[in-house]
Amino acid sequence: MFRGLGVGTLVAGGVFAAVAVAAFLTDPSYLASEPARQGVRVVPVLTAERAGVFLQGTW
Repeated sequence: MFRGLGVGTLVAGGVFAAVAVAAFLTDPSYLASEPARQGVRVVPVLTAERAGVFLQGTW
């Protein structure tokens, strides 16, 4: 049982890492002269206790 849990945790960590690297490499915001004033920002959050998504925006 613990072997399966360990493998699942390893795979999930790899998926989170791949998503974080892909988001970093495909972020075109460095091309903009000014920061965007409108829109929604989605930030993945991963801590020792939980994982989730932080949403921030202007409506």
